[in-house]
Amino acid sequence: MSLNGKQNHGILTLRPDGMKVDVYPPEVGTHTLSIYCKDPDSFQNMYEHVCEYEIQCKAVNKEMRFPEDLNNPVGPSWLSEQHGLREPSQREPVVRTNDGRCSFGFRVEKHLDLMAVLKTGEFRMTDDQQRRHVCQSRKGNRVEFQVQVPRPGLYHIWWWPVFPLYYTFFW
Repeated sequence: MSLNGKQNHGILTLRPDGMKVDVYPPEVGTHTLSIYCKDPDSFQNMYEHVCEYEIQCKAVNKEMRFPEDLNNPVGPSWLSEQHGLREPSQREPVVRTNDGRCSFGFRVEKHLDLMAVLKTGEFRMTDDQQRRHVCQSRKGNRVEFQVQVPRPGLYHIWWWPVFPLYYTFFW
């Protein structure tokens, strides 16, 4: 998915029956949304252009500022399940918090070494600060994450080296 040729203006969420696209144009006016796809069983990593939409934007949501390195899709899906993260406690990729804190977890089928970091496009955080705001714990076959964002704003959390799995937090 791209908006006017750029990939960081929307959220693509995989669903059991397809996908959901939320687009946040950066400015008022006419925009072009392009959708791409590939055969998941193909060995080629090439996506093909399959359709295009013209979007007439009359107002801009200023609180949606995505980091440059945001990779879609976001949130838990069949893709995260393929990597061993099942039964997410938080299904939606966008989380709103009143006090800057939230928690969520997954059932893990195998031992996974996960590292989670908190990112924002609103100000610069060191690598240490990105890791400091996410606490991970394990109990049996559940992995839990406690998140405390440092100040009001828009944040993203993601894990590696398994794959990018983003959640977006508003405070």
